[in-house]
Amino acid sequence: MLSNRVMRTLIVGHCLQDATVGKLKQLLASFPEFSGPMFVTSESVQRKRLEITAELVVVVLSDEQGAGQSVIPRLREMFTGRVIALGEIADPKLILRSLQLGADLFVDVMELETEFPAALRRLVPKPEPKERIGNLVGVLSACGGCGASTVAVNLAAVQAREHKRSVLIDLNLGRGDLAALLDLKPQFSLANACLNEGRMDQAMFGKMLARHSSGVHLLSSPPNYADARAVTASGVKQALSLARGMAPEVVVDLEDCFHGEQVEVLRQATGVLVVCRLDFTSLRNTRRILEHFTRLEVQRSRVKVVVNQHGRHGELPVNEAEDALNEKIVSFIPHHPKAVHGANNAGVPLAVSDPNSKVVKSIMELANIRFEEDKPPSRLVWGFNRLLNGVFNGGR
Repeated sequence: MLSNRVMRTLIVGHCLQDATVGKLKQLLASFPEFSGPMFVTSESVQRKRLEITAELVVVVLSDEQGAGQSVIPRLREMFTGRVIALGEIADPKLILRSLQLGADLFVDVMELETEFPAALRRLVPKPEPKERIGNLVGVLSACGGCGASTVAVNLAAVQAREHKRSVLIDLNLGRGDLAALLDLKPQFSLANACLNEGRMDQAMFGKMLARHSSGVHLLSSPPNYADARAVTASGVKQALSLARGMAPEVVVDLEDCFHGEQVEVLRQATGVLVVCRLDFTSLRNTRRILEHFTRLEVQRSRVKVVVNQHGRHGELPVNEAEDALNEKIVSFIPHHPKAVHGANNAGVPLAVSDPNSKVVKSIMELANIRFEEDKPPSRLVWGFNRLLNGVFNGGR
């Protein structure tokens, strides 16, 4: 795509007095995106290197045999802009030959007044549409066994049902489970996206996503630890940008909160869900995560604590957990192991197989959380808070 500034133009032909050259000047004058054209002869181009610059070059071929075609490769050496060849199309080989030599377009001189303006319109940059930026939610597990990946995949499925599409990115490098939870066998992974960072565009990125029937588009984690080394923070940054441009909702299953590529998500995220259980180890790690977020300057209003598997035997009281974390827990996903494990083992998200289950209804509520809301004040009660403080001070 050419730039938005006025484009310098050059006409190359046999003679300045040629009627075709005069007509070209008139047609170019009707397009404010192109400056008044300069003119040089084909012989001048062949003899010496031109000390001029141009974003558009129009080559006038002087007869049915395409005299002047030989100048096209020379122009390609001199200019990086577009080249339009203009000639008679009595012989289709003339068109093919011009394109093979380096012309971008071929215009029939007999249809100059209609085809040439159409060709120019193809080269004029179209106004860029307002960039669409989808919401980005990171899902982070406080410790192993919290079910964060299950929450992430079902959250993406719920959002896909609502918005027709969502993007799910597995940032558990080398040990991601999302492809299995969706029963997908991706051809590409996040490692491929990072390896192609320099030439990645929206179309190429879209081809790297594995599509699920629910509308979830998955960018899987690298299939092994060796490939995980290809994942970079800059590659992840680009993948996030492309994902947010193609879907209104993007969910990322995070591995941790300190490696560079993971922190990139935390800094860009609309919101972060920290998934924990109501037990001592999980809450201790949750508190550590929240404190680390403060050091990373991740706004606490963008961080929400979610309890998964709520209702297990031996859980700690909710009020003590909130006081210990100095954070209100915003969602409680019920403990329903038979349904959840069955869906995971079948490779079908529970949000697809049983959308009316209590687990899915809790995740649907989670999908509607507004991250920009201020953090509500929490109560300051001793109990479990003192227990956690004792651990951080070296004792239990």
